[in-house]
Amino acid sequence: MKKFLASLLLVVCLFSFITVVHADDDDRGGPKVIFENKSEVPEVDAGDSFKYKFVIKNTGDETAKNITITTEDSEAPIRWETAISSFNVNRLTPGFNREIELAFTVKETADNGIYSVPLKIEYTNMSGSPYTSAQTVYFKVKNELSKPLINIESVRTLPENIVAGGRVSLNFVIHNVGDLNARRVKLTLSGLDKDGFMVADSINTRYLDKLSGKSQQTITYDLLVSEDIKKGTAALTAKLEYYDPDNKEYTDEKTIYLSGIQGKEDKKEDDDDDDDEKKSTPKIIISSYNANPSAVVAGKRVNFSFTFRNTSTTKTIKNMKIVVSSDDGVFNIEAGSNSFYVAELLPQQEMTRMIGLRPNQDTLSRAYPVSINFDYEDGKGNPYTSTEKINIQVVEYSNLTINNISGPYEIYEGANGSISFEYYNMGKAVVSNVSATVEGAFKPKSDFNYIGNLEAGKSGYFDLDVVPRTGESGECTGILVLSYEDSRGEVHTVRKDFTGYVYGGEDTPSFNNDEPIIDDFSMGDEKEPLAWWKILLIVLGIAFVVAIITIIIVKKIRLKKMEEEL
Repeated sequence: MKKFLASLLLVVCLFSFITVVHADDDDRGGPKVIFENKSEVPEVDAGDSFKYKFVIKNTGDETAKNITITTEDSEAPIRWETAISSFNVNRLTPGFNREIELAFTVKETADNGIYSVPLKIEYTNMSGSPYTSAQTVYFKVKNELSKPLINIESVRTLPENIVAGGRVSLNFVIHNVGDLNARRVKLTLSGLDKDGFMVADSINTRYLDKLSGKSQQTITYDLLVSEDIKKGTAALTAKLEYYDPDNKEYTDEKTIYLSGIQGKEDKKEDDDDDDDEKKSTPKIIISSYNANPSAVVAGKRVNFSFTFRNTSTTKTIKNMKIVVSSDDGVFNIEAGSNSFYVAELLPQQEMTRMIGLRPNQDTLSRAYPVSINFDYEDGKGNPYTSTEKINIQVVEYSNLTINNISGPYEIYEGANGSISFEYYNMGKAVVSNVSATVEGAFKPKSDFNYIGNLEAGKSGYFDLDVVPRTGESGECTGILVLSYEDSRGEVHTVRKDFTGYVYGGEDTPSFNNDEPIIDDFSMGDEKEPLAWWKILLIVLGIAFVVAIITIIIVKKIRLKKMEEEL
């Protein structure tokens, strides 16, 4: 009998131990550290340093020790401001959170868009076992800083009159019209020869370490004028090379015309006029041009205007025919003719002409040349021809569309619903950083719903959790909004309405009392795990009941044995 009781108590103890261990395995999964506010998408400015507050929380069942947060490798233009890319927290007990502040910097050259910054969290439990988790935070970068763009604002000679055999200072005023600094600026002057102009110091390049945004600088060349220089106008070429803060190279080349040159007179005064007519050539240059709209989109019309100038100080140009053409067939004439006629253009006079162009819809993003050809005559009927090329930047056609929105179906006020939809890229270029939200009678459950990039001609499918706004009931209308960036980094949005039925207030349906109501927050047959102290009470209760039953059985056995002895 004693052996039986000992066995029974051993079984009870083992049952209690197994129950406790099982409950511990279910409920004690170790520490788990997460970012509580990782769904937020703060907006930051390119070129700025900023501090961002994170809330880390231990959602596990054990204390987390030696928490270290580090950055993972990323192509995002956002970096830790400090040299050591880590942050340490000594201890975080279960259920508690802590606010930490990290400092970041955004590159000046960052494009507009949403960027992900992956972070790694490493920590241990109280016994030293290691744990690791990965989290991604998102930042929306807004860049209103234009990249460096250096223009040659003006070219002046000192003295103004250029005389054969003399010297002249050629002064370039260059202007960085962009916001960002231009670095390692180099200006190269070419077109020099022994019968025209030569640089006095024999060096045809000039350097600047930096040209700040919105600033200008004067660069001077001291030129020797040849004894044999021809009268009239001479052309030199100025080439600009420079780099932005991201070490991207830029180049620009312009032709500089120096007019009114007084050449060596080697004929009689009576023949001067004839000599000038033979040696001086009237030239036409494009002094300015403009595209409206400035962002030329493939398949969309653009009004292209250009201003041309007669550089001669003495000769009138007559019977000018101007023909505008697209070198590689990208631009088509939208209306009218691509040719113009000008009867007369006086010395130093300018005229402007405009033409409507439409780039092909499948044009890829880059600059395409437009040629402007001039055929004209001087006062004596001598024919001349010149051609100028203008590069027009074209941006690929982007068109993101929404189709087949399903849901939300009947939901209750304050509960979660969802919508599903298809989206198509019907444009000719990749659309980037596609994200979704809703407006109107519904709001998104999560503040940030990132979809990603979508290639031209491709489609995708997405589910979005939504919640009815407070006070909405009955048939409600929401607006699905997709935002995306084109190849220039410009942000566009596309919208589409959807409807759903919301039960709220008196509109909430009644149920039979015999039927259980399971709302959106329930998990069906799944039950919330019991806390450790509840399990301990249950085990002690079972042990107490078993002990009482054992005592009763023992008493009955003793009474029966006493009766048998009597």
